[in-house]
Amino acid sequence: MYGALLSLLFQAIVWDESLAGPVGLVAKYSVLRENEVLKMFPLRAGNLPPTDVRNIIFITRPHLRLMDLVADNVHG
Repeated sequence: MYGALLSLLFQAIVWDESLAGPVGLVAKYSVLRENEVLKMFPLRAGNLPPTDVRNIIFITRPHLRLMDLVADNVHG
């Protein structure tokens, strides 16, 4: 169920690195790949690497410094 929803919503994920492990307990890497999640990136300062995906979702904890990194990625 979650896999089908994921493939409809996005094709790339940008992770807060501290959440990659806990989220991996719920949605395994292989399941994400099977459901058309094409790219996965760690959340870092600067621009995202060039990619040809339509949609990107950011998964982070609610911390101001992480929101600044998301803004940096979106506007960069």
